[in-house]
Amino acid sequence: MNFNYELKSLKPISKLDRKIKFFSIDFESSTDNKQFKLCSICEIVKTKEHTEYKTYGFKDIDELFNFIHKKNILLLYCYNIKFDDCFLLNFLARNNYEVTFIESKQAKLGLKFRVKTNSETLEKDKPKWVILKDFLPFCKCSLEDISKKFKCKNKKYPENLKNEKDWENFFNSCNLEELQKHCDHDVKVLSESIVIFRQLIFDKFKVDMLDKKIFSLASLALKIYRVNYVKTPLNNSFFSLTYNKFDKTYDIKTNLELYEYVKSSYSGGYCEVFDNSFYEKGFCYDINSSYPFQTTKINFPVGKAYFTENYELFMETTQFIEGFCHVIIDFSSNSEFFIPVKKNGKFMRVKSIWEGKITSIELKYLLKHKIDFEFKSGYYFLDYDTSKSLENYCLDNYKNKQNESDDSPLREIFKILLNGLTGKFGQRIFNENTNYEFFTDLDSANNLDLNPELTYQVFEKGEIFIRESKYETETKKPFMFVSWSSLITAAGRIQLLDMIHLTKALYCDTDSVFTLSNSIPTNKNLGGWKLEKEFSEFRCIAPKCYAYSLIDKTKVVRLKGVPKKYRLDSYNKIINFKEGDSIKFIDIHRFLSFKEMIKRKNDVESSDLFTGACLVTKEYYPKLKEE
Repeated sequence: MNFNYELKSLKPISKLDRKIKFFSIDFESSTDNKQFKLCSICEIVKTKEHTEYKTYGFKDIDELFNFIHKKNILLLYCYNIKFDDCFLLNFLARNNYEVTFIESKQAKLGLKFRVKTNSETLEKDKPKWVILKDFLPFCKCSLEDISKKFKCKNKKYPENLKNEKDWENFFNSCNLEELQKHCDHDVKVLSESIVIFRQLIFDKFKVDMLDKKIFSLASLALKIYRVNYVKTPLNNSFFSLTYNKFDKTYDIKTNLELYEYVKSSYSGGYCEVFDNSFYEKGFCYDINSSYPFQTTKINFPVGKAYFTENYELFMETTQFIEGFCHVIIDFSSNSEFFIPVKKNGKFMRVKSIWEGKITSIELKYLLKHKIDFEFKSGYYFLDYDTSKSLENYCLDNYKNKQNESDDSPLREIFKILLNGLTGKFGQRIFNENTNYEFFTDLDSANNLDLNPELTYQVFEKGEIFIRESKYETETKKPFMFVSWSSLITAAGRIQLLDMIHLTKALYCDTDSVFTLSNSIPTNKNLGGWKLEKEFSEFRCIAPKCYAYSLIDKTKVVRLKGVPKKYRLDSYNKIINFKEGDSIKFIDIHRFLSFKEMIKRKNDVESSDLFTGACLVTKEYYPKLKEE
């Protein structure tokens, strides 16, 4: 017997658990090769009179880990784990620790580690995991900016450090004592920011962001949504519960046919160049919170999905509740209008015949602009979320943001929560996971007694051997409505397409258009258009590759994959670009990710196992997207 698998509300908490204790950690290194210099840890000590942010400095990693175990620290926060984890991994690898990475869409959110025990040890007898979380995904700006937005009392950044070059000079010139003071200051600011953030989130939403399961902004937004906005259970369309009468448990069954069908219609933002000429004047317009706005226009389907090959029935049932369909489109039937589609692994404009899955939102756009298509099949729904839970979440956060002053920390929180939720529903059911084990001898790393379902590879890094194992997991959660995410992004693209055609856009990217027109109506409402920039010169030669000068003569270059401090060197190359030219960057100094580090030797000499510092050369051959 099958039962509904429902997305249900979660209970709010009545108070913050003061027993949950966290420490903040920060590392300092040389800027050229990322060699470890020192680190600081901050402990929050509370008394009836005041709160003290107590710091401890370490110039040796062994001393740091002795302190972690002595204090029985189980929860650590850092800021930008991509930088800090290399020092921890160096120690963990050499000292026989278990390590588990917490990742989302290839972005590292945190890690867990503990001393490795033998295979016979029961889980309950093993040491507790130490969890390291990254606070950067919650705020997505510099620590200095956070200290200002949250009005931290510990904020004491030097006034003369105004840009990246100033900071680089500071780190290269200061002695270890000065560097330790700076590091101590950073962990104090980080701890205070987390305390303020945690309290503000609780006061407004009755949720604790220190929850062990919350590693990202999206997971925090989902918890807030379920606690405050899911009033009635929502029946998930892609899963059902099957009762197992033998052990009296429920198994979660996935409707794979429906899931794969709908997932095929799910694409992200659209980025395209329509004119790569040079212009002496131009304008950039943005949508005010595009994806949150789309939630106000959609009746989100829930419950059973019905398959049909009857076009009339599909069109009738999707007038009110959107659905998904398999179509063959002849884009040559209308050379002016189009919808972007997936082809050869890319999201692009097609000018001929294309076959695939789209949403009913996009199908209506084809009908409106008389683009020929053949309907093959579709899925429609008869039930939707009548409580408008997602719409209410977005509207409330937008209104709250608008009601706060520009310098209010709550304004920043509402802003990040507003854009943090909609993609969470599209989380993939099937994911490839990677696990790493560290060994001091090759024989142990090549142990043949392995799981045949996993794919293994061994890498040698000096005295350490790293075994990488890959495996696929199936995640079945009641919030996984890929249908919702697909409809939101499709509606966002349709709003973008309307503006592209209205303004004869030169370039577009997800929720913005670059155009020569300055007559677009603007307003501050959710979903309204706003004038973001005015150019004195502009040229775009490929997606995410453009240069412009603002009215005040400030020059800006966008070039995906190149750090900001190197981009300006290519300004004139982009402005004067000719077909067949290339844009070359020599000796870009960057830090490799952990996955990159273990697969190559460092280009800069270092005694540290996982520094990942290197110099790279990149050359681009920009051209317009074509079919």
